[in-house]
Amino acid sequence: MAARSGKAPGGKLTGWLGSLPEDELTALLRTRPDTLLPPQPRTFGELANRLSTPHSVRSAMESLTAAGLVLLEGIRALGGEANQERVHQLFGGPAALPSARMTDVLTELRRLGLVWPHGERLATPGILGELMPSPLSLGRPARALLDRLTVQALRRIGTRYDLAGPPDKAAWVTALNAAIVDPDTVSRLRGQLSPAARELADEVARHGPRVSGVYLPSAYGAMPVEGPDAELALTGWLIPETWGHTGEMPREVALALRGPDYHPTVPAPPTLPGGGHADQEQLLAAAQRAAAATIDGLSRLLALLSYAPLTTVQAGGVGTRELRRVGKELRAGEHEIRLWLESAAEAGLVAVQGGAVLPTEEGEQWRHAGPAAAWVALLAGWWDLPVNPTHRVDIDGKPRPALGGRLSGVNANRLRADLLETLSAVGDWTRVPDLDAVIDLLAWRRPLAYGDVATLRPYVTAANAEFRAFGLIADDALTPFGRALRDGVRTDDPPAALVEAVAGLLPAPAGTATFLPDLTAIVSGAASVELAALLDNCADAEARDVASTWRFSPGSVRRALDAGHTADGLLTALTAVADKALPQPLSYLVHDVARRHGTVRVRAMGCCVCVPDPVLATEIAQHRALAALELAKLADTVLSSAKPVAETLAALRAAGYAPVREDADGQTVVERAPTRTAKAPGRTRRSRPPGPPPAALLSAGQLASVLCRPVPALDRGMATQLEPGPGPVSTAVSAQASQLTPGEVAILADAIERRHPVRIDYVSGSDRMTSRVVDPIELEQDLLIAWCRLRDDERTFLLGRIAAVRPVAG
Repeated sequence: MAARSGKAPGGKLTGWLGSLPEDELTALLRTRPDTLLPPQPRTFGELANRLSTPHSVRSAMESLTAAGLVLLEGIRALGGEANQERVHQLFGGPAALPSARMTDVLTELRRLGLVWPHGERLATPGILGELMPSPLSLGRPARALLDRLTVQALRRIGTRYDLAGPPDKAAWVTALNAAIVDPDTVSRLRGQLSPAARELADEVARHGPRVSGVYLPSAYGAMPVEGPDAELALTGWLIPETWGHTGEMPREVALALRGPDYHPTVPAPPTLPGGGHADQEQLLAAAQRAAAATIDGLSRLLALLSYAPLTTVQAGGVGTRELRRVGKELRAGEHEIRLWLESAAEAGLVAVQGGAVLPTEEGEQWRHAGPAAAWVALLAGWWDLPVNPTHRVDIDGKPRPALGGRLSGVNANRLRADLLETLSAVGDWTRVPDLDAVIDLLAWRRPLAYGDVATLRPYVTAANAEFRAFGLIADDALTPFGRALRDGVRTDDPPAALVEAVAGLLPAPAGTATFLPDLTAIVSGAASVELAALLDNCADAEARDVASTWRFSPGSVRRALDAGHTADGLLTALTAVADKALPQPLSYLVHDVARRHGTVRVRAMGCCVCVPDPVLATEIAQHRALAALELAKLADTVLSSAKPVAETLAALRAAGYAPVREDADGQTVVERAPTRTAKAPGRTRRSRPPGPPPAALLSAGQLASVLCRPVPALDRGMATQLEPGPGPVSTAVSAQASQLTPGEVAILADAIERRHPVRIDYVSGSDRMTSRVVDPIELEQDLLIAWCRLRDDERTFLLGRIAAVRPVAG
């Protein structure tokens, strides 16, 4: 595996970090949370290495706005370092990009540690050369492309520029590079090209930088010598790979062809028009109804799961058919069931056990909690979900099972936070009716994380619906619940702050009902758990909205009597929750059903015992040793047994009889002892699974304080150079894994020494890349022996095949 380019950040980033005030360093660490994972950096050099790893830089880039991304591409197009004036000129100067806006975007890049000052120039992480190989649709510099060619190929291009034969390849590369990158030469040669080659050159310059099927004629054998691609290849404007297939235009040539009037556009943030002010009372009432309906819906779902659990499909999760079945029983849509179920699972209120979804003890306690605490607990579970429960789809857009594999095209955690921030920015009580404008703004805010508008739309639509279900928005405006969440997430203890904030917003559940002569019961608002349980037991729910309605029928009353109620006991329980006297029709219905209840009786029976004569039947029925069978006469020669067939046969044989077993048709069943097989023993683990997670780590502010702590008799600039040398483990890892950056080597070495979990991207022998979390056990030369959480077993990894390393939380 080849080593990555730009693997070390050098002293530029280290020096800048050492010059930052403590508050700015704290802000940087907060924007790059991977720096707070173990092993936490101890010096500015280690911090620079951590900030320069591919995963860390890629994560930071996902936080860039579209403007920041384009500006970063511009700096990379200028070689990764350029003074601010040159960058400003590339984007058209103050006329096209006002200086204040240029400063704002550069501040964004600096805040994320993706650009920093180095003297009078702006520097970027070297790894961006791999993560951003074609900035502004431009290829690599000419020197880098020419260096891949053979001397024969370089000479073939050199004839186009009338170059004599330099003594070696390095001289050829230098001479050709000077000729190719000269703008005047590019302009002159463009006029000498054929119309087809000129058109192709302009197309690649604007939308390139690569073209398929390009060869350098007569440089690699018998290749085509005609055509526009061959003409550009001979000019050095399409540098092919060693054996052809793909040609790439040098960056300098493309910029020259684009001309002096070319200036990339820095996209401005889309506007978010307001839709006027929402009525505060109506907004609060709508939010209360939505929040109460979600709490009540999950409460009913938990009650149902306690006696009729959901079953999972073979691949894992709850399938659409099962979700619709439960939705029909609870009078709820499939999306509502998905939202309740996934949020409850994340909050620990339900769990999958033995192929069934069951409520947990915490779930039963949740049902009896106060409305504010219940809402916050469920909201916290939903907020932490990495997916949109109501939009869990595969790559073809088809619905995936609920509680199944956590696949999502968009990070739902980040999307929820961004949506909340976006709605908060328009001001309290201000409506935002244009969801398309919100989607445009979110796509601009994080283009790498969210993709284009079409990709993002279904996820924002789902998140918006989920916000409404929790009462966070209503009438296209942020509600008091939404503002409480916005303020709560900024506190040290968000759940406690939220409970306190919404305690007065959610009314207590109703404990009484109004019973009407038409055999209905109406509850204003949400019913308490006890009231809902009583009414669900003896009536059928018809509607749940501002008011909930139950209807009594002979079947529903019989259900209550089957559950153990008596007529008088049921009427007494209903009277206790009635806001006035029970209507006579309800009393008549209960007593009428009770009179007919139990006239037909059904007794459970394990099996029948058939004998040839009544005397033997009486003997067996009265045998003391067979009392456990609870034998009873059904006819003179037929006895019923309360026990299953196998137990009945065993008891009769033990009592001295010789029974045989018959099937349903009266045919004798031949009994054979079943064969038994033993499961092959599993592979013995060499070590036990990982132990407890590491102790609490330093916060961003604490870590910044430690890094900025002055060293006696030294200034901070010198202190950045006093870094401990690499230990033996780090040296061994670096020797066997040259493809890793110094930061990645440090992370892996620390994980091996301290037994921290770490995530690795590993390339198998079949060249298949997998990402897995491992807990190192020991290092044996070029082998890492670790506990693999993906396989739940001990595995051996070749250090040379580890493509990337990044820290994970314990």
